[in-house]
Amino acid sequence: MGLLVFFPFWGLKLLGAGDVKLIATLGFLLGFAGLWQVVLVATVLTGLHAVLTVLAQGWLSARASWWNESKEKRRGVPYGAWLAVTALAWVGTVYWSGYAWF
Repeated sequence: MGLLVFFPFWGLKLLGAGDVKLIATLGFLLGFAGLWQVVLVATVLTGLHAVLTVLAQGWLSARASWWNESKEKRRGVPYGAWLAVTALAWVGTVYWSGYAWF
């Protein structure tokens, strides 16, 4: 399910191939109920990371560097890392609540 939904984002170069594969794997392991929660929280955390990065760098310099850099040199926000952290937190929460998710 995760692969079908997020594969077009890779085609549009909005997500990396590793992010899409990680989402597909998490969908297999966590099921749909866990996947949408993990993706939602990871997306919010990634957005917060991006905002804090821009604020730390300064808006004008961040904007100038974005437009002056080539597309190959642009750095993205580590979405896969936030997906992994959120998935581990979700599994820990479900495990400690006593609910058998597998």
